[in-house]
Amino acid sequence: MPLVSVLMITYNHDQFIAQAVESVLMQKTGFPIELVIGEDCSTDRTRDIVSDFQRRCPQVIRALLPPKNLGMHRNFVETLAACTGKYVAVLEGDDYWTDPNKLQKQVEFLEANPDYSACFTRTKVVSECALPGDFCLPSDTEKLTYTTEDLINSNAIGMATGSMMFRNVIDKSRFDPFLSLFTLDWPLQVMLSQVGPIGYLNEVMAAYRQHDGGVWSGRDEMHKLTARLKFYCVIKQVLPSIYAQMLNQRIVKMHQLRALELLRQGDRRSSRLCTLKSLRAIPLTRLFGFRWYLKRSAILLLGTFILPLPKVERLLRA
Repeated sequence: MPLVSVLMITYNHDQFIAQAVESVLMQKTGFPIELVIGEDCSTDRTRDIVSDFQRRCPQVIRALLPPKNLGMHRNFVETLAACTGKYVAVLEGDDYWTDPNKLQKQVEFLEANPDYSACFTRTKVVSECALPGDFCLPSDTEKLTYTTEDLINSNAIGMATGSMMFRNVIDKSRFDPFLSLFTLDWPLQVMLSQVGPIGYLNEVMAAYRQHDGGVWSGRDEMHKLTARLKFYCVIKQVLPSIYAQMLNQRIVKMHQLRALELLRQGDRRSSRLCTLKSLRAIPLTRLFGFRWYLKRSAILLLGTFILPLPKVERLLRA
């Protein structure tokens, strides 16, 4: 029985999948591991490459080869359900690990800290396209522990998901509310934070690859803001009510940021609608706690009528 299952989902990654798999096979551990690859009916050579690796390393690699495309989210959930290890490490088929001792170090951390649900490491961002790359995430932090509140305030782990290891405690049915979201990474991290805090190991052990076929990196700002708004609306239905105030504030802010982006694009009418949505999202019983948000919405509303954009941006920064 493996102590660690490596969960790898892949689709049309024939340029990258070999490096991803080899970065798992290079791991030096004092315990058995398995690599479970969910290959989602790629239209390139990815399935052939995965099948070849499985033939060469059947003692480690188990390939899941569905007869039809499941989609990224369902593929992730089904691959997770197939993982048998006490711990699960995540690595997508277009990313890779850089430290051969990554799994060993993370297992040692989780064994020594049984109250923690997961841990992640510093991650190098490597650009394969016009986007800026070759920097590390988190960019600058002394924070070594992340809670649910931290993950509501920001997608703190973000692109470092490929460095995560977590206890195999999340049943696949828990993902049902999130299947319509843009990504499952952030919901997974929030769910894990409800089991226990998430630790940060401040060493570069993984690489996140930005490329034109990337699911997130190729999206424009409006798509990203809309995805974050939808995340907060869904997670609000799942988390206990103690987080409602924080989530309402994030929902209001996302509406405001969408309104500002539309204003920058010259679409005053749509910006006005987003601003009105931000006002409607403020609970009437909590107006005092939303004074700052009310002020921002008022500035944005004026910007959709009379204020020039530079003045709106200046007032919002004040």
